[in-house]
Amino acid sequence: NKSIEESVKIFALGTKEFPDYKLKIMGGATADTEEYIKRLKELMKELKISDRVEIIKSPPFSELKKILQKSKIIIDSQKEINLTMTSIEAMAAGNIVLGYKNSGGYLDILDNGRFGYGFLTAEEGGKKLKGIIEKIDKGKININASIKRAQEFGKDRFVKTLKIILGENGLQ
Repeated sequence: NKSIEESVKIFALGTKEFPDYKLKIMGGATADTEEYIKRLKELMKELKISDRVEIIKSPPFSELKKILQKSKIIIDSQKEINLTMTSIEAMAAGNIVLGYKNSGGYLDILDNGRFGYGFLTAEEGGKKLKGIIEKIDKGKININASIKRAQEFGKDRFVKTLKIILGENGLQ
């Protein structure tokens, strides 16, 4: 579901002219993780980006937070997933999100592209990534709207909205 191969391809295509960019792949380890990582490393070698990619298995939240704070862009290639914290956490840390268009993250969190960028194929994602990097380098991307959007998914906002809904339905 996570389609990390897609993220790797997008990174390779989108950063051809930007060799200083690095890709960090983070996530929880599962029983089949080692075999999957082996396949990912083969793909990275094929795409000639192995020296620019780091895989971090099951990072503690403190490390995840530090990495997101230093990052500029997150590629979320999870397909046909409802909502995950990936985009919200990245946006809260000031990252630009490039997400798969047929996912809840793109439709709901990124509001169909209002608060981030979307793609359907690796080729389209690579072009979008290149454009995002160019805009960042020229100072033409404002991350404040994304940070504010991420706050809409916080606990306080959730509780407030839930109370309104319950009150409107006479359940409070």
